[in-house]
Amino acid sequence: MMRWILLFFSLASLGLMFLGPSPGWVFFGVAGFLFGSIAAALAFAHSRIASSARQEDLQHHHHYRSRAPGRHGSMPPSDTPGAAD
Repeated sequence: MMRWILLFFSLASLGLMFLGPSPGWVFFGVAGFLFGSIAAALAFAHSRIASSARQEDLQHHHHYRSRAPGRHGSMPPSDTPGAAD
């Protein structure tokens, strides 16, 4: 929803940039358009990337070394081929 608000903000700033009654309003239109268009582009890119990314709870993590206190450097056997056990 935020990306649509940013897109609307940049379009409103574009209108203010061309229809501003004074140079101050035109400046706010230019600044708002620059901010809004960059933020909207990044928001749409984030949405696109997030839709095709794997969810974090589905990723499988391997933890070979335990750094828990009390383990004193003991490690589980390695799953890599050719490693000495």
